[in-house]
Formats: sequence, structure tokens, C-alpha cells
Amino acid sequence: PFNLFVQQTTSGKKSKIDLKKVASEWKALSEGQKQKYRGKAKKNLEKRRATRQSMKGLFVKKNFPAEYAAAKKNTTNHKDAFIAATRAVAKKYKRHCNMLLNEK
Repeated sequence: PFNLFVQQTTSGKKSKIDLKKVASEWKALSEGQKQKYRGKAKKNLEKRRATRQSMKGLFVKKNFPAEYAAAKKNTTNHKDAFIAATRAVAKKYKRHCNMLLNEK
């Protein structure tokens, strides 16, 4: 909620931002005013989580068939192939996320 308050109160300002001043403004707000920011921050978090989940779903949908086909070449058991492909895609997704985080 505080980060959202900082973003909204300082957006568009070209001069240097005094965080101590912004923090004192935040402390001066009533609980009712802070609750508005908490509610909006919670909604934003839910949106980010939904976006992450949909991105993960798209990643799995794109990469799972190839991994499953490769795993089926190593075993005739479909269950074992499915488990191996799931692990491979999870590992690949983790690497992908780490790569994205390191780009920032």
C-alpha cells in the first residue's frame, strides 16, 4: 500500500522526491484513507498473480508436448514419461523465470 501511495503521489514530478516527506504524509493519513490504498494494492497483486499463472500456463502449453515426446522415447510407461516431462518443463520454466529476473 505504501509503494502504491508513493507511486500515485509522486508520479509526474520531475524534481527529486523526498521520501521522508512522503512517508510523513503516509503516516498522517487516516485508516480509512490508507484502506483505499490497501484495497487497490490487493487488487493489483491479484492481477499480477493471475498474469503470472496465465504466463506459466502458456509456457507449459508450448513446451510440454516436445518434452513429453522426448520422455516417451526413453520409456514405454506413459505415467513415467508424463512425470519426467513435467519435471523437465518445471525446471525449464524456473530457468526461464530466473533469466527474466536477471535481465532487469
